[in-house]
Amino acid sequence: MVSEDWVVRYHNRLLQLERKSQHWAPARSRVRVRENEAGEVAIHYRGQRMVFRELKASTAMSEGRGAAPSPAPPSPILRRNLPPAPNHPWRKGFSAKAHARFFGAA
Repeated sequence: MVSEDWVVRYHNRLLQLERKSQHWAPARSRVRVRENEAGEVAIHYRGQRMVFRELKASTAMSEGRGAAPSPAPPSPILRRNLPPAPNHPWRKGFSAKAHARFFGAA
């Protein structure tokens, strides 16, 4: 599978695909990696051979690839639903005057 930055991981090796055009991107696509008996690696995408270069392990580790994932950010503190304050307008009730205005004089 090709990552967003056009890197394919194969047997703990990182293979950087060369871009053929700016508009065409095989990111998140499946590719076929073939290795012959001599150890030569070829990457094929939709029947076409892709040009690539192997990234050094030290370069990959400095960019954060292959390292342990960073811990998840802390969860936001969820506020409980607190009851309204004693002087909140909801606690005043529906006055008779407002009732008559809302529903009309009965």
